[in-house]
Amino acid sequence: MALTANFENIIFNEHLGDDQGDLPTFNGMTFVGEQTKLANFTLEGTPKGKGYLLLYLWSIQDLHHKIEINNIDVSNAAEFPHQLGSEKTATWVIPLDENVLKKGDNTLRIKRTGNDNFHVYNVIVNWKEEVNNTPRQGLLGRLFSRG
Repeated sequence: MALTANFENIIFNEHLGDDQGDLPTFNGMTFVGEQTKLANFTLEGTPKGKGYLLLYLWSIQDLHHKIEINNIDVSNAAEFPHQLGSEKTATWVIPLDENVLKKGDNTLRIKRTGNDNFHVYNVIVNWKEEVNNTPRQGLLGRLFSRG
């Protein structure tokens, strides 16, 4: 079996913080306080090997927020490149160990720690999965095949 890359784009558009007025409000942004909604996503194939998350954030000041997939804390500030800063966009890359993602239903949630106030735009979950590498026979092949 061959492997192929796959992904799921989860849109949050949520403001985490202790004060709804501490950051500018953008159209479609919802103040949620301490944690994002529990996002559900489904993997139709069986994930193989390691994966990673791409988090798109704004105005994040702290590295130690908790990122959970299937109730497993996958955040580790020492292991990923990061950018911090008031009123700056940031893209975080979070590596995922094997066996964090599973075939079928999965969940994702981000939990705020400390006094940080920031926006979570979206998270892209990336993984590899097995695919059947049997070539599909085209129209001409079916027309002129023997048998």
